[in-house]
Amino acid sequence: MKTLFNLKLVAFILSIGLFATSCKEDDDPGAAPNTNGNTEYNGQKYTIKNGYYAVGDGIKLYGNANTHHLDFLFITDGTPQFSNDGDITSMKDGKIAILGATISPDGNSFKPGTFEYNDLAADVNLTPAQIEAKYKNKAFFYESIVRIDTDGDNNWQEEADIKITGGTIKVTGALPAITTEYNLNLENGKTIKGNFGGTFNKLNLDLDLDEDGE
Repeated sequence: MKTLFNLKLVAFILSIGLFATSCKEDDDPGAAPNTNGNTEYNGQKYTIKNGYYAVGDGIKLYGNANTHHLDFLFITDGTPQFSNDGDITSMKDGKIAILGATISPDGNSFKPGTFEYNDLAADVNLTPAQIEAKYKNKAFFYESIVRIDTDGDNNWQEEADIKITGGTIKVTGALPAITTEYNLNLENGKTIKGNFGGTFNKLNLDLDLDEDGE
């Protein structure tokens, strides 16, 4: 049984990078979804045009059974290119990308709803009863990031991930056709606000963790 508060699992999630997730293509990444939203960051507007999702796994926050489900949402104004093994190798036409790790209050699958940011690292010393009281039936997200091509040279590897430290991600609809609305606080003191709706392309993300999180 995977437990989110296993330190090895937390370290693994912390190590996930936007361009090194080893996601594998399940649907055609060239099939552009419909779009209906804009995003604003630091006074500049971006038009998000591509969305992807990766199904994670059930996780146990308390008790003896999975209580929540971990999944990933990835949106961008660019068109990512994938290598044969699924890594994102380039995105020449994009300027912004957002990766969200969502936790649904269901041990079996992703559920739409309003996900509020929570800092799980601050909860490692809570008792199981305290964790249950805090997270039972609650949707939230954590360890999520933004990456921006700050100088417009399309070199994404040189850009640093900006951690999301607060805010909400609202998801309506049912995968793969969903609408997202987000109001996010970043570690640099800035905010990102916007929305995106369309058909998200599915990616396969294998966490490959055993019961001990190894």
